Amino acid sequence: MVVGTINRDECKAVHSVLGDAGIPKGCLSMLVNPQDSFDNEKDSKAHRNSWLWPRLARRMTKGSGKKYHPSQVEQEPVLEASQCQEMLAALKAKLGDEAKAKSLLPKACA
Repeated sequence: MVVGTINRDECKAVHSVLGDAGIPKGCLSMLVNPQDSFDNEKDSKAHRNSWLWPRLARRMTKGSGKKYHPSQVEQEPVLEASQCQEMLAALKAKLGDEAKAKSLLPKACA
């Protein structure tokens, strides 16, 4: 049963305690990839220079809404109830304190 999603900051918090083995698989890609802020106003609206063929990149991003825009490629991993229970059990075992373990759980698991 799907409970919700886990964002980058929640992934980092759980990863700092449990390491690679204790987090959902989707979190690993969020931790490896650099955070792209899209600070430049032009980048947030138009296509960016791409290693793809330039025309293909423009066609995929220009006027297509947010589906193919580079800022929307990385999506937050989906959490299931079983993953929440596994993370809580692992955090309890590692930290020894249930209150601390619950504070590190993602909001979707609460």
